[in-house]
Amino acid sequence: YADSGTYTVDLTVTDNDGQTDTAETQIEVKPEKKQPPEPDINCSQSEVFVGESVQCSAQDSMDPDGDITAYDWQLDSKSGVDQSGSEVSFQFSDPGSYTVQLTVTDSDGLSSTVSSTIEVTQPMPEAAIECKADTVQTGESVTCSGDESTHEDGSVVSYAWEFGSRSREGESATHRFDSSGTKQIKLTV
Repeated sequence: YADSGTYTVDLTVTDNDGQTDTAETQIEVKPEKKQPPEPDINCSQSEVFVGESVQCSAQDSMDPDGDITAYDWQLDSKSGVDQSGSEVSFQFSDPGSYTVQLTVTDSDGLSSTVSSTIEVTQPMPEAAIECKADTVQTGESVTCSGDESTHEDGSVVSYAWEFGSRSREGESATHRFDSSGTKQIKLTV
């Protein structure tokens, strides 16, 4: 039956003597059960640094018995960002774990939701050591600089030097080695 509703079905049987009998029953035809859409999130990255953007796509979402008519995105309460469309972009200004939620709605008015997590961290500074000499004599001093050290999110604010068991602070440091051999110099920014 093409339409839902209650239908009466009659059956009449006739034997070889020509006698007949009729039976009747009711059949209820229910509307076809509509299937909800199947959302799918595909984000360009799941781990980013503060200030970076993530592009997310719902292009692989599908509806088995109709068309998707709406794509609604929500980035959890940390940002309050809401967007719509099959492709969106989010930028993060604070570190943390963010939930990207996609709700797709189909032509029958049915909707489904799926989520994905994006981890946002602060970029790490990169220490760079430049010493005025690669080789010195026992008892001579060597001066090293950390001024080429960088931080994507701003400037380097502290320099901690280790010359064996001795430590120094500052963008540059001078140290005298009292024994010969290969020595390790460590800079933490």
